[in-house]
Amino acid sequence: MTNFRDKAEKYKALVDAVRYLNSSMKSEEVLRTLLVKSIELIDNADTGLIFIYNKETKYLEVKSSYGFDATAYSIVIRPGESITGKAFSENKTIAVNGVKNVKEQMRSISFYKQLGKTADEFLGKKLSTIKGAIACPINIKDECIGVLVVDNFTNNTDFTKMDVEILEIISIQAALSIENARNFELTEKNNKSLNAYSKIVEAERNKYRYTTQLHNRFTKMVLNGASIHDLISELSDLISSDIIYIDSYGNIIEQSLQRFLDENQIHEVYTIIKKHLANTSIRQVMIDTLAFRVQPVLVEKENLGWLVIIQKNESYSVEDEITIDRGITILALEILKQRQLYALEEKYRGDFIDTLITNQSPETIDRYSNEYRINFSMPHRLILIDFYDKSPIQNNSKLPHKINKIVSYCNQYISRAIAKKSNNYFVTNKLRTIFVIIPEHSLTRHDIQVLLEELFQHKEINTTSRILDVRMAAIVSESFIGSSSFGTIYSNNQRVLHRLCEVNKHYQWGFYEDSKIKRILLHGSEEELKSFLIETLDPLLGSKKSHRDLLNTLRIYIRSNGNWTYTKDTLFIHGNTLTQRLKRICQLLNYDLNDYYDRLHIQLALEILDLYPESLDLHPICELDTNFKHSQYI
Repeated sequence: MTNFRDKAEKYKALVDAVRYLNSSMKSEEVLRTLLVKSIELIDNADTGLIFIYNKETKYLEVKSSYGFDATAYSIVIRPGESITGKAFSENKTIAVNGVKNVKEQMRSISFYKQLGKTADEFLGKKLSTIKGAIACPINIKDECIGVLVVDNFTNNTDFTKMDVEILEIISIQAALSIENARNFELTEKNNKSLNAYSKIVEAERNKYRYTTQLHNRFTKMVLNGASIHDLISELSDLISSDIIYIDSYGNIIEQSLQRFLDENQIHEVYTIIKKHLANTSIRQVMIDTLAFRVQPVLVEKENLGWLVIIQKNESYSVEDEITIDRGITILALEILKQRQLYALEEKYRGDFIDTLITNQSPETIDRYSNEYRINFSMPHRLILIDFYDKSPIQNNSKLPHKINKIVSYCNQYISRAIAKKSNNYFVTNKLRTIFVIIPEHSLTRHDIQVLLEELFQHKEINTTSRILDVRMAAIVSESFIGSSSFGTIYSNNQRVLHRLCEVNKHYQWGFYEDSKIKRILLHGSEEELKSFLIETLDPLLGSKKSHRDLLNTLRIYIRSNGNWTYTKDTLFIHGNTLTQRLKRICQLLNYDLNDYYDRLHIQLALEILDLYPESLDLHPICELDTNFKHSQYI
């Protein structure tokens, strides 16, 4: 009768526990209550652990502990190990009584062995005193999610069948409570995510409204004819910052300095931030107490320059970030529009050059001259600047674009430099040749020398051209009056320019009036000069590769003053091969290369070939090294 009463009381207590478990909505609280109630309802139980299976680590991990040290939470058990692992893998309750039996079962736990420690160090109790243990699986929808374990360290009475029955009932109800708690936590998590998402949506909606307002504001400015300067000033006002716009060549184009900097500080600041202009990502630079944000203006990976934004803090508000982003987008569109207008203007300027060269339409020349303020009744000079790449373009698809970039930069650089000296000048770029027409009185010979030296030695131009193996050459014409003489001036200087392109130097320039042999030859009859050329070198002139090789060899040999070793090394050929070629050349030309007058004939013919390669359907052999004692010829 007493056993029946005890059983009834325990079941009543069990019902109360289940009711409490079902009212709890937190997994941790459910597990803790589950464990405490189990100890209370099972007479001989004094400690306990709840293990939950981790599918990622494939271990049973302690999630709740009663009667053990906090280090018990570090214990992990593989399925199949000890009483706990077997109860999980076999999905059945296992009860073990007796110290020997329990220790035998726990011997298979690998966790302690791997760490080289004993269970006592983690449990805070001596395993040798354990009297018994019950391990009961916790199942949710036919899936075992963990194990409820109770132990007996202090009582000498064995666990009974009723103890096992009570623990199984608790684990069943606990499984339902755990699932309810998990569902509640998931719902709560989803609600939080939904609230956070709603806030994000609202924030994005506000961003969209602000972005739309900004876009309309900037677009209206552009439609009303706002310049790049106007856009920079507007952006500066909106974000309360100073702004500097630097173009892709590293030139300061526009600036809005109202708050932190003045114009006297620009040069000092530029020397610090210019090393960051090679980057295509945003960089923050602190200079004294000011934060400089260097942000590229990119359109489909093409860099149109950089905005340098100056304020006291490195951080920006969300509104400021949106404003900067919209401002840069509109600025990029305006820059592209200006480029298109510039390209169209360059086309008109190129047409003017064509008309001047052909001299076929005096009316057109007069119209363009008036528009560009060129008075050909006054003495003028023509400067031609050419760019020659030795690298085969077909091997580098990006090379033409890179060369065009250098040419465009040189074009802008020269325009700005001459503008400081004169208001009347004409600069344009046509087919990678820069044409400069200037009044003779506006720039002295020394001014022109300084201009060209500074141009070719400019860091941006010099570095980029060396990387791409681009050579640059310039020729400055003699003084001329009248547009009708422009074609002749251009033709003569262009021939000398081709000769300068062949010089094995990174850059080369000169004045036409300083040239010697070329200037004398150009005073002669073109027909007579070509006739002399054919008479002298005819056997070597032609499209056959063997002829080209011999002409190439002769050219290097003659222009190196008969230096046999230099010629061999330059051509990368064997000495015997060079000797055979020279012998063959002498046979074909019927000249003695050691004879003074024969060598003079050949030298003059080679100079004429430089001036008129197109007349024989030949191209300038610019790959030859003509730098050797070059001063004899230019």
